[in-house]
Amino acid sequence: MDIEHFLTAYGNEPWANEPFIYCCRQEPQIASKFYYRCGAAGLQLFPDADKPYHSSESSRRGLSGRMQQYIGHIRPNVFKIFAALRIKRKVVALPQHRTGEDEAGVYNISKGNMSAVRAAEMTMHHYLDADPEVKRYAPHPESELFQPTRGVEQLLANLRKVQGLQMLLFDARSWRDDPQYDGGHAPPSTLSTRDTSARKTPVRSSSDQSVVVRMSKAGIEQLRAGNIQAYSRLMNLMREAYKEDNPPADVATKKMPPTPQTVRLAPAVRRDIAARDPRVRAAAAARLAAAVVPRVTRAQAAATGGVATRTRARPSAA
Repeated sequence: MDIEHFLTAYGNEPWANEPFIYCCRQEPQIASKFYYRCGAAGLQLFPDADKPYHSSESSRRGLSGRMQQYIGHIRPNVFKIFAALRIKRKVVALPQHRTGEDEAGVYNISKGNMSAVRAAEMTMHHYLDADPEVKRYAPHPESELFQPTRGVEQLLANLRKVQGLQMLLFDARSWRDDPQYDGGHAPPSTLSTRDTSARKTPVRSSSDQSVVVRMSKAGIEQLRAGNIQAYSRLMNLMREAYKEDNPPADVATKKMPPTPQTVRLAPAVRRDIAARDPRVRAAAAARLAAAVVPRVTRAQAAATGGVATRTRARPSAA
């Protein structure tokens, strides 16, 4: 099936946007025997995948998305798809991968984005390389191009050995399930997979930066030489903390202004203030001042930073 017809007829179908390993061919070719491209599509289609920027805006994924990429590369040539094997969406670990565990389960330490469809592609390439009648494209030993000696049926026979969900065969206008596919064989020991999950990011209690500094001058100098921003931030925090624990003297001794108080005078004082006799008025004023303004000694005034004490001018020696 021409991939242009595939995209027009089936490009938006749900199954076409799933992970697949496939077998395609570009025409025309210079080689006397055709090279076929046997690759994988939908390598990032698994739960909690860290996908490239703007990839979520694409309307086509999986097999449909990969065929859409080929359209722009092969024109005006023709690109045909012959078969595709659907693979489950999941992440796995191969025997050579290190794994760990968290609250979500087992995760792949060596290669966290190792999807099942990538492992299926490696298994397919293993079977094709083991077939003596199938040659891989010589200039690129790791390429997806394979040349069978007896046509595409050799490739389909090796594709049926891979474990998957559903194998599709394409003719000129439609597709059908492969009646010979029985679910595939167990992969070789070097390519056996173990189901994993995406690693969960641990919850951080605080986003503040932390540094470890030795309590010595050499440790401070090492921090300043290695990370000047962290050094500056640490010094500013230490200065603020020191000011809070050791306020300036004027701030520490400063007192709040006294609260105004209401003074009630006896009727006799109010009467004497308005008396005609100046001696009576003076005595009443003294009693009023004593009631309103408390007596402050020179020592008390100097201790509170109030009125400065006066000194008499001494006559010069001359």
